[in-house]
Amino acid sequence: MAGQEQRERTFSEAEIKARLERELPHWWYESGWIRRKYKTHSWKGTLMAARAAHSKGRRPRITASPISSTTSLRDPGQASHRVTPP
Repeated sequence: MAGQEQRERTFSEAEIKARLERELPHWWYESGWIRRKYKTHSWKGTLMAARAAHSKGRRPRITASPISSTTSLRDPGQASHRVTPP
């Protein structure tokens, strides 16, 4: 509906987990962070995964090892999503 104002809605932890399970099965919610682990074959692959995560502009927290990279995203105010009022 054109012209309707959008507002932000904060999701509960249960809603975040359910939505991730349904829409993004490789991601999980833990301690206020939405996380995903990428398995790599070498440091080069790990660094490429880390660089790609940073290039998205979300400033993720990245934990890296020679064979994996875990990307963690956090909304500064909590997980929120724009919704259109009914």
